[in-house]
Amino acid sequence: MMFSLAKKMIVVWILVSLSVLPTFANSIPADNDIQSLLDLSLEELMKVKVITASRYEENLLDTPATMMVIERHHIETRGYRNLVDLLRDLPGVDVQQQNDPTRYNDITFRGHFTHRKFMILQDGIRIDAATGETLAIADNFPLYHAERVEIVYGPSSAVYGADAFGGVINIITQGSQRSQEVRVGAATGNDDFQYYHFSANHRFNPHWSASFNAHQHTANQANLAEEYPALFQPVDATTFDGRVIIPAAQREPYAGAVKSRSLFARLDYQDIFTLGIQHSALQHLSSTGDRPSRTLFLTEAEWPNEINTIYAKYRLKRSDDFSTTTTLNYSRHEQKNNARFNNIFTGFDNGYRTHLKSLIPSETGL
Repeated sequence: MMFSLAKKMIVVWILVSLSVLPTFANSIPADNDIQSLLDLSLEELMKVKVITASRYEENLLDTPATMMVIERHHIETRGYRNLVDLLRDLPGVDVQQQNDPTRYNDITFRGHFTHRKFMILQDGIRIDAATGETLAIADNFPLYHAERVEIVYGPSSAVYGADAFGGVINIITQGSQRSQEVRVGAATGNDDFQYYHFSANHRFNPHWSASFNAHQHTANQANLAEEYPALFQPVDATTFDGRVIIPAAQREPYAGAVKSRSLFARLDYQDIFTLGIQHSALQHLSSTGDRPSRTLFLTEAEWPNEINTIYAKYRLKRSDDFSTTTTLNYSRHEQKNNARFNNIFTGFDNGYRTHLKSLIPSETGL
């Protein structure tokens, strides 16, 4: 009787989680419903495996943190194309889309504004701006190759450092050791939206395997001049000292082009050694989020940035209860030298900003 009650309580807990976002183990059927959950054993219900909270695999119920796990099935059925799509559905996360010239999307994670207080990982490797620079989060963090996404709520600085004060997001990829397959996808839509992605896994022999994934995306933002004519009607481009640079009658039409790309490849030797490379880039107009009184909507005034990461990971299992993992990675965050502003702060003339920062961290964990 107590066993049955405990089982039903866990089912209720899963259903409550589903009311916000689905959180399941792979063993739960895709066409799940209440009866299919009740048909599972208590052990099966408790076998949701995660690795982000403590950096080693453990049951979700045993983690020392508040976590949420979004499986591949739910990424597909809910149409999460990128990380921002997923974050919009998370409790405790607020997303203001296309709201800022440099951040593009403003994200508040459990009250912590911008990405500087939470970390984005992929297979445990940091893929966001490790140097602390401003980073736009949009289609440059895609989910087409994700097996699941693990989100740790709350401080994780003891495990991941000061930048994980708000939490950690870990994109777990489908990996290279799956059965050999090639997947190609394409989508098109309003506002000149085009999206393409490619994934391939290959096993060379019982020991070596590889994975290659890439995507490209182009689109235009919704024309705010048409949707909000009272706010985005043409006005004089006037400087702080009152000089009219461009009169309203000569103002340019609204523009909002955006494009992104990513590449992820890895080579694995069993579960012992991994060599990987991650590239992501986003390019949007530096007028994003601003009104006509503050900026010029020029297609050549762009804010391009990219992150490149190369890493190697070596795992040594000394016994069933003891193993070590050594990781070495090189991260480079580049703000391209053609990053340009034409806004009220530059007197509506050309203004530029660029940076290039690199970081080579290494660590060994037990």
